[in-house]
Amino acid sequence: MTKINTNNTILVPIDFSEISLNALKHALEVAKKYQHDITLLHIEGKTENADNELIALAKSNSVAGSVRINTLMKEGKVAETIHNVAENDHYEMIAMGSHGASGWKSLMGSNASKVLKSATCPVMVVKENTPFTAYKNIVMPIDLSIESKQKVNWAIHLAQKFDATIHIIYEEQSDEYLQIGIKGNINQVADVLKDNNVKYDLHQMDKKTYPGKLYEDALQYADATQADLVLVVSHPEDKILDYVFNSEAEKIVNKSKRVTVMVVNPSQIGYTVGSPTFTGE
Repeated sequence: MTKINTNNTILVPIDFSEISLNALKHALEVAKKYQHDITLLHIEGKTENADNELIALAKSNSVAGSVRINTLMKEGKVAETIHNVAENDHYEMIAMGSHGASGWKSLMGSNASKVLKSATCPVMVVKENTPFTAYKNIVMPIDLSIESKQKVNWAIHLAQKFDATIHIIYEEQSDEYLQIGIKGNINQVADVLKDNNVKYDLHQMDKKTYPGKLYEDALQYADATQADLVLVVSHPEDKILDYVFNSEAEKIVNKSKRVTVMVVNPSQIGYTVGSPTFTGE
């Protein structure tokens, strides 16, 4: 697999709420690490004019010699507009804000789950009261699906930039053959991380302590260990897997009280081991 061509820019939808501004703070730190640009996207109503406010926000957050911030004003439906801009201009990532466990509000509203399901680039969802403290501890759930392993490339990508430890979690299987299968997946993932000099550890989730679905358990584990980021994979809406994304996207992200969640589409992984940008060459 080769690197998907992107514009090396992070898209941040902005409605000037504290929620969206906090997402911008996270996006700025990520952009600094990768020397990427940021585009602030404001989706305006028919009578609204926020050009000057958006430009002022960009100027106040630009980092000289490091991060250039562009602005973009659009009209239209929120989810559809975010998707179209990200898709048509090949954005590297979308960074969005959300409330805590209470639900999607502000700019995102009920459109957030639509963005998560339709986006072909990774979507980073930041909670409203979660300051950026560096992504030093990243939780990565692994199951038996092929898609589950595909997010390993992004795990390596982030771990190398933030000097992070990847905490691999997986569920114990009652069936002997399924247990062999999950162990095989875990060993493959561990070998790839080791080959790329990424720090990691392994945690098998017991049903008594973690009775939920894998990604719900991932959030529980992340909160218990004060992890900084949970890395999950989305799935096309017509697939039904153990962690069906189209019916549980809002639940998964919404249940997170504080931890940032990055959702990766397996068909658009972006970076792969050995690609020039991935290795920093």
